[in-house]
Amino acid sequence: MLNNQVQCIKEKLQKLNINFETDFQPVLSFSALKAFEQRYQITLPSEYVAFLTQIGNGGFGPYLEDIGLRQLEDTVWEGLVPNAPFPYIKANKIEYIPEQTEEELKKSIAFYDSSQNRNGHLVISEFGCGIFAILIVKGDAYGQVWMDQRESEWGGFYPSDPSNDSVLEVANPPLHFLDWYEKWLDSKLANL
Repeated sequence: MLNNQVQCIKEKLQKLNINFETDFQPVLSFSALKAFEQRYQITLPSEYVAFLTQIGNGGFGPYLEDIGLRQLEDTVWEGLVPNAPFPYIKANKIEYIPEQTEEELKKSIAFYDSSQNRNGHLVISEFGCGIFAILIVKGDAYGQVWMDQRESEWGGFYPSDPSNDSVLEVANPPLHFLDWYEKWLDSKLANL
């Protein structure tokens, strides 16, 4: 099943005139992935492994186009705890209210600073303005791609829908990595 979806993605990339040698970093070996998994005590989702070993280690992708292992290494250094469970299974958004009461502001700050929000995920892409696409690597949402917008005025975590340029769309149902990537490719193809 994964190989069929990877092949379909490759065909869509070719329709977009994407050059695998210049638009992607070289694919990774399974031994490089296993070393990463052992170092951080996680198991990467099989769909993400298929992408890294058959398509490329980052490059052409949603938002700022870096969905490779190097990006994952960078996020672990910033204090994430990938081997602890991600705490959410449904969208958890804190809405921005310009005239927040002191209690609402304390709630927003507590949510932002909560250590549980550093659990179970790795950043795979950055939209800008403190908005990140994250891959869930531990917990009930394992393998899904979510948005982390705690640093923006829209705030919170929710399943990512990459089919348009707005990062505010909530995917329903949540998308696993290859479905997420392919949905983004489909949106690109629709705009040709």
